[in-house]
Amino acid sequence: MEQKDVELVEAIPFPWIIVPIVFGIPGGITAYLATHDRDPEQARVMLETGTGISFLWLFFIVVWYFF
Repeated sequence: MEQKDVELVEAIPFPWIIVPIVFGIPGGITAYLATHDRDPEQARVMLETGTGISFLWLFFIVVWYFF
């Protein structure tokens, strides 16, 4: 049986997870820069979440304004 190396990552505090949701792209960039050393995969997800939330708000604003 082959033994696999497991890389342990440090847990990211909950407030860093909320920052991209509340502040969008700036929050995603801030959360990414603050946490990418601990868990690069989670940091990337937070950056994508902030970007997605910002585009979602932009979509809602455009739809509300033009329709």
